[in-house]
Amino acid sequence: MYPVYAFNETILFKTVNVFEKLRLILNKFKIPGTIYIGYFGYPLAPNPNVELKTVIGTGIRLPHIINPTKEDISFWHNEYKKSLNELYKQHSTRNK
Repeated sequence: MYPVYAFNETILFKTVNVFEKLRLILNKFKIPGTIYIGYFGYPLAPNPNVELKTVIGTGIRLPHIINPTKEDISFWHNEYKKSLNELYKQHSTRNK
């Protein structure tokens, strides 16, 4: 498994903060209530003026566990988060 981080992806689209009550109700039913606007108002077109940089970290070798416990899952999830944080710290100063 490889940790991957994309810098500037949060500014590819602009979000619209209207109909908040309706959007929160939709979220309760696990329906995304996000309204976003892309390039020239088209929702599927990201802003071409944003430089998206994706970095891939060193792979993590996961053991094959037939019946993983919650502790196993938590341990490997924490290992992934540590690797992701290290990857971010390593590249964040170059991507500002």
